Amino acid sequence: MHRIPFAQSATVLATVVLASGVLTRPARAYHASTRPGESAVVFLESVITAIAANDYAQAWQSLHPVHQAAATEEEYVACEMLSPIPGTLESLVPIRVRHRPVTVAGSPGAVRGIGVTFRLRFADRALRTSAGVTLTAAAVSVGGRWAWMLPTKRYELYRDDACTL
Repeated sequence: MHRIPFAQSATVLATVVLASGVLTRPARAYHASTRPGESAVVFLESVITAIAANDYAQAWQSLHPVHQAAATEEEYVACEMLSPIPGTLESLVPIRVRHRPVTVAGSPGAVRGIGVTFRLRFADRALRTSAGVTLTAAAVSVGGRWAWMLPTKRYELYRDDACTL
């Protein structure tokens, strides 16, 4: 099994998992019935926290419906667990919020969305190392709820049944 060096793992989270792409404040649990009016920042914090904890089943619940159709929950969890995020999310700080058009892989055109740039820091207590990364994630409203999207290449992996389990 090929393991990704810890220092690169934070970059993997940014570029592979959410690219569009102990917390500094308590993590908020995300529920599939996202409250109307919940901020995109709070929503994306919950998604990033779930993914960083390798809780892919929780993250899948709020994945865009087009992407859920390409990757069942079982398939998504199994595939993502092939390369789990090592270390512990130490901090997650939003640094910029922008309303912008968002492309949803598998859907025509762009839709209105919100992009949030975060600064993340991961720690590996056993190795006594840490790594930081800046990540921009996007959320769109679908049926009055926030949804996040897979990066295009990751969506295509699922669409093409190319995750080797």
